[in-house]
Amino acid sequence: MANQVQTAAAAKPATALRPAGSPLGGQSQQELTTARQLASAGEANQYLTFSLSGEMYAVGILNVKEIIEYGNLTEIPMMPAFIRGVINLRGAVVPVVD
Repeated sequence: MANQVQTAAAAKPATALRPAGSPLGGQSQQELTTARQLASAGEANQYLTFSLSGEMYAVGILNVKEIIEYGNLTEIPMMPAFIRGVINLRGAVVPVVD
């Protein structure tokens, strides 16, 4: 699989934990209800799906800013194993989490 990193329009730190029962991606209950109503009305929804610790997650495609292939990964010493390193994305240092 190609090395890819996803950046979201309203990205939160990858290490941030969401409280139990809270929606993924910071969506409000109203946004989720609206999405459910559109889905039940026959409107097609598109999602970016990914696996994390054996669980499947989905982010609304409209919340995804871009998906890129990356190169020139800079490894950072003494980081947890899940932090692969950082990349330079148009002048910004972006962590790569596995």
